[in-house]
Amino acid sequence: MTGKEDMGAENEARRQTTGRTAQERPTEPGGQEGVGRRADLPEGSLHIRRLCKRDAAEIAALERKIFGTPWSEKMVEDSIAHGEEERQGVSYAALGAFLSQAENSDLQSFLGSKKEQLVGYLFAMAAAGEGELHRIATAPSFRRQGIGDVLIEALFSWFSGLGEGGIWLEVRAGNKAAVSLYKKHGFLETGRRKNYYQNPTEDASIFVYH
Repeated sequence: MTGKEDMGAENEARRQTTGRTAQERPTEPGGQEGVGRRADLPEGSLHIRRLCKRDAAEIAALERKIFGTPWSEKMVEDSIAHGEEERQGVSYAALGAFLSQAENSDLQSFLGSKKEQLVGYLFAMAAAGEGELHRIATAPSFRRQGIGDVLIEALFSWFSGLGEGGIWLEVRAGNKAAVSLYKKHGFLETGRRKNYYQNPTEDASIFVYH
């Protein structure tokens, strides 16, 4: 697959497999940083884990802050549930980046009594040896601290045992920070979708990582 038409056919096949449409799972990346650095995060404080149902409300709140077409809490819950199962040869990823506080941690004053704070997340799927990134976002107050880099690395790690094909994604053509992040990690632009996004209307750039 090398162009927009081939990518469209591939996505359509996946939507038939999962029963979900682009409107149900818009692939607009949110709040991604173009430069990876973690200078403001205490060492060892960031970790990745699978999302679970108790995370849905917090993710939905971030969706409303970040995206013009946010996922509802029910959509988030469904995507998390998919991440806990594999069906008909389709695998799902529902991963969150969290800050956690250890004893005497510099984060104690920020986290209070909470053990961890959600600072980013992603949703993706893999089928027929290829992957598709559905959603990736960084909390607004934690941008430009390398969290997007960590999430992309987690995506690669998850997909490494699932296929030898590419990982596909769409991004707003004007989202320079997200485009920079993807290019930094080896994604290549293969085409455009005219007026793919709403609120505001904008083209989508199609990227793939091999």
